[in-house]
Amino acid sequence: MSEPANQRGVQDSQEAAVADASASEQVDSVWCVLLAAGSGQRFGSLKQFDSLAGARVIDHAARPAAAACDGVVAVLPAASLATADGTVTAATVVVAGGETRSESVRAGLAAIPASATVILVHDAARPLATAQLFERVIATVRAGVPAVVPAVRVVDTIRAVDSEASSGTVAGSSSVAGSSSVAGSSSVAGSSSVAGSRVVDRDLLRAVQTPQGFQADLLRRAYAGDAQATDDAGLVEELGQPITLIEGERSNLKLTESADRIIAEALLISAQSAH
Repeated sequence: MSEPANQRGVQDSQEAAVADASASEQVDSVWCVLLAAGSGQRFGSLKQFDSLAGARVIDHAARPAAAACDGVVAVLPAASLATADGTVTAATVVVAGGETRSESVRAGLAAIPASATVILVHDAARPLATAQLFERVIATVRAGVPAVVPAVRVVDTIRAVDSEASSGTVAGSSSVAGSSSVAGSSSVAGSSSVAGSRVVDRDLLRAVQTPQGFQADLLRRAYAGDAQATDDAGLVEELGQPITLIEGERSNLKLTESADRIIAEALLISAQSAH
């Protein structure tokens, strides 16, 4: 049975993208996989293509990656490749992503030249990461560190929820704005109340960010199978490699909910005004 025309078109475009990347090979190069193939279920739209302070989210994310790296592979939803959304000016190559984050990373890795020695993975949902952060991640990997992850200290007080209670509402209690539920746990209007929880020492916690950087052969080995993960460092860690944390950027927030967009736009406008 022959392939559908649209599927053949995506495959042909990806093969052409790999050929273009190979043609631009250089020794000891640094490449970035820019992940933008998400469905936007939590955000309510394909946020990577939304406008933010005068440019699309993906374009904000791609520019610092292109400034710091020798090549950028933008991984987009397959359906967007044949539309205007499929054009990412700062990217070297554009390919179709998969159903999961890990599948999309694999698609991006397949388009990177074999000569690359350092590979970064960055979420397009973090459009405020600076070129300086990319450069610090790259410099740390080039200094001999196999896996580098930017992270910031957790500033909120964190409570760990007991697994038995995490998915249910406390029997006989109600969730009311401004009140406390039974068993001493605070409730939030519109959410389930949970009885079992405890404070976690936030001095031991870090919130990880992207871009994450890796020795290229190590990242390729981590993705050689079909394992799934929401964090690239997690797969690398499974190979027995330590993960080195460097200082991230407090402004490098991730667009997850609609309120995040308002904050990100305000930060971008403020940064643009400063220049």
